[in-house]
Amino acid sequence: MREAALSLMKGRLLEGMRTKARRGALLHHPPMGDVRGPDGEDQRDPDEQAQRVVRLIVDVFEQQGSRHGVLRSVVAHDMRMPIRPHAGLNRGQRMWRRPTRMT
Repeated sequence: MREAALSLMKGRLLEGMRTKARRGALLHHPPMGDVRGPDGEDQRDPDEQAQRVVRLIVDVFEQQGSRHGVLRSVVAHDMRMPIRPHAGLNRGQRMWRRPTRMT
């Protein structure tokens, strides 16, 4: 019985997410290098340095062909990634951090 209840709850949660996505209310954070504009749409970060770093990462990915290759190259060159925290005191302010596999 417990497994059936969990399965039912999971199905309801999934359907709720799909409903939110259909009406455009599903919360998501802009990807690295993008910011949310006043109209709620994602747009490129206005900071030129952040744009250059993101372009460089894409170029390195095209050369290396893997996320691990990009991470190796970025760490070897001691690059920092433009991050905008989604919560906390520094919410929305650009910060430069060392890359991780997730970023």
